[in-house]
This record gives sequence, structure tokens and C-alpha cells, in this order.
Amino acid sequence: MSESIVTSYPYLVVSLLLLALFLLLFMIAGNQRRPMFWSALLSAPYGFLSVIFVPDYWNPVRVAVWGGAGIEDIVFSFANGGIVWFLVTFPLRDRLSFDIQIKRVLKRYVIWTVGGTPLGLFLLFLGSDPMHGVLLVLSVMIVVFLWLRIELWPLFLVGAVSFGAMYTATCMAIFRISPDLLLQWNIQALSGYYFFGVPLEEIAWSIAFGAVWPLLVAYAFETRISFRMDNPS
Repeated sequence: MSESIVTSYPYLVVSLLLLALFLLLFMIAGNQRRPMFWSALLSAPYGFLSVIFVPDYWNPVRVAVWGGAGIEDIVFSFANGGIVWFLVTFPLRDRLSFDIQIKRVLKRYVIWTVGGTPLGLFLLFLGSDPMHGVLLVLSVMIVVFLWLRIELWPLFLVGAVSFGAMYTATCMAIFRISPDLLLQWNIQALSGYYFFGVPLEEIAWSIAFGAVWPLLVAYAFETRISFRMDNPS
């Protein structure tokens, strides 16, 4: 991948790097491949929510845009949905069980999507900037999911830490290669705080997404975590 592509289409590069990471992890996911793929597939449509962020929060260069979303947005959401599921479940892979019934998965997915999106739009109507509105919605969802299934708290904790660290490291690498990437954000919409060049809002989003998405998917999958210790032989 030439330097000109990196500097001209950094969002595309980030999305493709995340997709490559997803494919690599998918190869070693073992019995987590099916739920990992479904997690990615369910996350992909959220790429169309890019219309909320553009151009008030940022205005990235995209190869093409259809219905307010670019191919980068869909790939970005798809890859992140799969990656975060792998990061969360791999350490607990021997203690997890699922009951993936597609009709129930889609029903719960639609209910939470239909419930969360209007709340975000309402906050925008009240004058909230896009990112802070999304962060508030994700925070509410975290509280509700933990109230419904408090035993899933390890997924919340591992997801927040692991995905937040992975996403921040990826952004740091891209910012190092393409420092002008920051110009694609609306500087006035940012807090002005950065971690090694990465806007604090992006880090906050990655932590919130890493916390809430595994909870949503685990709830849809009827995931169970066994804390029973095996007896030594």
C-alpha cells in the first residue's frame, strides 16, 4: 500500500487494516467463528449512522458515498464488531456457551437499534454534538444491559479495555504515518485533548463501544458464562 494512498485515503486504510485484523483473528477463533461473524454482520449496518457525524464531527475523505455512508463506514463497523467479540471472548472461550437462534437474535437486535437510535436523535435535537450524544446513548445501554444480565460484567470490562487499547494503538499508527488526518475532524467539535495525537473523543468512543457491543451481542446470543472451577484430576 503506497504512501500516497495512506495520505489520500487514511480512513480507507484504517478500515482495511481493521478488516485484515478481523480476518486474521477469524482464522484462529476456533469455535468462536460463528458468533464472531454474526457480531461483525450485526455491527455493519451501524456504518450508515455516519450521517450523524458528517460533517459536524468530522468529514473524512471517502472513496464513494451512498445514502450518506461510504464503503469505509460499512467495513469499519463490520470489522470492529467482529474484532471486539474476539477480544472479549477469547480469554473466556472455555467458559462461554451460546444459544444462537437467528429469529431471536434479529428481534433483540432490532429492538435495541430502534430504541437507541431515537434517543440519539433526540439528544441531537436538544443541541448535543454528535459524539457526546452517541457516548451518552452507549452509556445508557451499558447500564441497562448490566441491569438485565449483571453476570455478563466480565465482557463489559474486557471489551472496554481491550478494544479501547487496540483502537487507540491503530489510530496512533495511522496518525504517525499521516499527520494531516486530524484535519478531517471538525476541530471545533473536539475537546482539544489528545493522547499521542489521537482525539480524546475517539478513545472514549472505542472504550464505550468495546463495553456495550459485547453486552448487546451476548444478550442476543443468550450467552452464559461458567465460573465453576474444574476439579483437579
